[in-house]
Amino acid sequence: MLGYPDQAMQVSDESSAHARTVGHAFNLVWALTFGAYAFAYRYEPERLLERVGEADRLAREQGLAFIYQVSVPQAAGLAQLQSGRPLEAIPLLRRGVESWTNLGGRVRIPYLKSALAEAVALQGDLPAALELIDECIEQIEQPAFQERIWLAEVLRLKG
Repeated sequence: MLGYPDQAMQVSDESSAHARTVGHAFNLVWALTFGAYAFAYRYEPERLLERVGEADRLAREQGLAFIYQVSVPQAAGLAQLQSGRPLEAIPLLRRGVESWTNLGGRVRIPYLKSALAEAVALQGDLPAALELIDECIEQIEQPAFQERIWLAEVLRLKG
């Protein structure tokens, strides 16, 4: 995100490799899921889906519900959107956003909702997409939840 995509990939790969050597399931699914966002930022949906698929399988085997109910749908929705499949992305992103906000989560919501807005717009519902974008801007502008990191992307999508 700071302009060093190759370094991001290296750190993502290293964190997954390290988690594999430690042998702790939660560490591995966390590294696979959140480390995979480097692929989302680089628009490499196939690699994102590969990592998230492994995380989903392991999380289900180990009973790590947060990962397969919240994190996996979020990342898989991004991958579907980036793969040109907005219809498949919409329910995944909706589920990921709703599951996270129902747990009180707020971090990355503008990013995820803006992706949902893009998918909704690609399906032809511009009013709903703009409503989601406005929700993103509203959250970004709240003093307690300023995630200005997403503002440029949200404004680009609004445009």
